[in-house]
Amino acid sequence: MTFAHEEIGHIISFDSDSVAELVIENRKLFFALVEDFFNQSDGLAGKIVISHNNKPLEISRHCEILTQFAPFDMNKKTLLSKIHSALEKDAINEENYMKTMEFLKDLELFLENLSKDFPCPLTFQKLSVSSLIKAASPEVDDVTKPPLEKILDYMDLVREFDRDKLFVTVNLRTFFDDSEMGIFTESVCFKGIKLLMLENFSQKPLNHAKHYTVDDDLCEF
Repeated sequence: MTFAHEEIGHIISFDSDSVAELVIENRKLFFALVEDFFNQSDGLAGKIVISHNNKPLEISRHCEILTQFAPFDMNKKTLLSKIHSALEKDAINEENYMKTMEFLKDLELFLENLSKDFPCPLTFQKLSVSSLIKAASPEVDDVTKPPLEKILDYMDLVREFDRDKLFVTVNLRTFFDDSEMGIFTESVCFKGIKLLMLENFSQKPLNHAKHYTVDDDLCEF
C-alpha cells in the first residue's frame, strides 16, 4: 500500500518493518491534508491517493483517521456494528445453531410465563438473535488499559472485524513521550499494522519509523 498527494513529492510505502511519520510544518498544507482525509472518508473527492499494486483504493473503506486520543474511545459505532454482526453470524453457524434456537425458545417460554396472568395473551414478534445482541449492548472492555494500548487494540479489532486498513493519526506524538511512542511503534510493526503518523512539527526520530518532512517553505527532505 502506498500514499501519494499531488502537492507532496514523497510517495510513502507501508511495510511490516516500519511505520511512516509525515511531518507537515506548513500549516495550510497540514490543514488541507487532514481535511482531505476526512472528506474522502465521507466519500468526497480529494488529492490524496491510497493505492495497492498501483490500483487506487477508496479511502472511505481502506483508511481510518484518528484525531482524538485524550480520551481514546475504542467503542466507536462502526466497530460495535461489526462486532454485533460477527456475534450474530457465530450464533447461527453450524456449531451454535441448535443451542441458539433452544435458547430463543426457552426465552420465549419464560416471557410467556411471566405474562400468563395478563388480561390477554402476548406475542414476542421481535425476539431474535439480532434483537438480543442489540439489547445486550456489547462493548469492548477498555477501562483499565493505558491509552496507547487502547489505540493498538482498536487497530487490531478493526482488522479482525472489518478489514486491513491504513490508520492515520494526527499529532499523536503530542500526547505521549518518546519512550512510550517507541514501544508503540515497535508493537505496530510486530503486528503488521499500516500506520501513517501526521505531525505538524519535527521531533526526535523514533525507532521503527520512516521520517518524511515538508517544511514551512514546502521544501521536502
